[in-house]
Amino acid sequence: MTRKIIEGVIGVILFTVLIYVGKAKIEAFYFNKGNDHYNRQQYQESARAFNDALKINLSNAATHYMLANAYSEGGKLTEAIAEYKYALKLDPNFIMVYPALASAYWNKGMQEEAVAVLKQAEEAGFNDEAAKNLLQEFSFDVSSNYLAKAVDAFMNNNKDDAFAILNRALEINPSFTYGYYTLAVFYYNDNKFEEAEKALNNAIRINNKFWIAYKLLGDIYFQKLQYEKAIDSYQTALALGKEDAVIYNDIGLALIQLERYREATTYLEKAFSRDPGNVNIHYSLASAYRDAGLFSKALAEYTAIATYNSTYPYLFNDIGEIYRNKGERVVSLEAFNRELVNANERLRSDPDNPVFLDSLAGALNGLGKYGEAKVIIEKAIKLNPRFRQAYLTLARIYEDSGHEKEALEALKKAKQLPGSSGFIEKDIRRLGDKELLPQQGHFFSVQTVYLKNGRKITGRIKDQDDEKIVLEILTGNTAGDLILYQHTIDRIE
Repeated sequence: MTRKIIEGVIGVILFTVLIYVGKAKIEAFYFNKGNDHYNRQQYQESARAFNDALKINLSNAATHYMLANAYSEGGKLTEAIAEYKYALKLDPNFIMVYPALASAYWNKGMQEEAVAVLKQAEEAGFNDEAAKNLLQEFSFDVSSNYLAKAVDAFMNNNKDDAFAILNRALEINPSFTYGYYTLAVFYYNDNKFEEAEKALNNAIRINNKFWIAYKLLGDIYFQKLQYEKAIDSYQTALALGKEDAVIYNDIGLALIQLERYREATTYLEKAFSRDPGNVNIHYSLASAYRDAGLFSKALAEYTAIATYNSTYPYLFNDIGEIYRNKGERVVSLEAFNRELVNANERLRSDPDNPVFLDSLAGALNGLGKYGEAKVIIEKAIKLNPRFRQAYLTLARIYEDSGHEKEALEALKKAKQLPGSSGFIEKDIRRLGDKELLPQQGHFFSVQTVYLKNGRKITGRIKDQDDEKIVLEILTGNTAGDLILYQHTIDRIE
């Protein structure tokens, strides 16, 4: 080969290399120019530069991806989707394209196509952690969007749509903890406690530190009258670091249902200390004191409630009952009269509310107006035949008016309805035994004091403070007073 031929071949090679290198540099120039415009949010100019880069090299997946991003940010979703798909065609392992394409579909209202892209990415089986996290983030965003739509549907009483949308979210993201929790909330509000419990167990399986799931699980057990299990779930929520006033209150209410009143006061005191402005918690604490036989503390709490919410339902009935048991007739009647006024005022705006009717009946009974009280409570029972408190009020009306047999029947009906029945059984036994103690009008109520030495004494509490109680008892045919000190008493029923 002559020297001229050799020089010619070398020249061609050099020229080819220069052209190739030049193309790469020009492509890089336009690509970088497109990125610069993109970062400046100049999406139209950015798209133009990326298109120029593609004229030089149509097979660069990264350029198609960036062009798609520019189109997407510029509101050209159809063009963006086409470029994302082309990028995946060139490089199926280009992980960043999947969530971007799914997002474009989603923003265009093509939800099913977005979900299909996510499944396609999942089937690709990426091992890169950053890539997995990127897909999980978008999957979470999509599921959250479905979740919001499901909640809106449920709030608008479109329950079938709500369940369908939420189940779709869980299909997209089977590890969506909040999805299972929300599903449980839907079931709980629909009184489908078994289904709600299953959904919560799924949430806890995914995240066993999800305290709010344990809280709702406790609420479910409470509704199912499984109070011990409810307390366990509430305690777990507390152990996870959520010392919430509502949870302490819930434990206290569960303990009241188990008639463990002294324990209940401990938790309710903690609830009240964390939320002293919550009148419901305040009322629960006062009632626990009352049921524990701590009447002085109960009266102090009820009186405090009255200072900032004097119309709270049952409040003055509770105060009246305590004074009635203490034999303080005048103060008792004043309290019942105040409840009478409050109950009638509430009924003006809601005349068929069984709770308000029960409150009115209790006040009338406390005032000795048994006939009127019976008519009112029977109306409440007709409106809600499963309102257990109404049967208890009816039993009290019958007992106070001297109809023990009818009182027993009302108690037996109350016992058949959901709720704690221990105290009802004791009242049934008490009425059946018909304790023969001297009665002072209708302001007499028998109670049993259990002492720590194992003895029990039955009588009527005439007075009580934090140090002692004065118990009126029957000795032969004569009534007498017995002083018992609080430190010797186990409980009062």
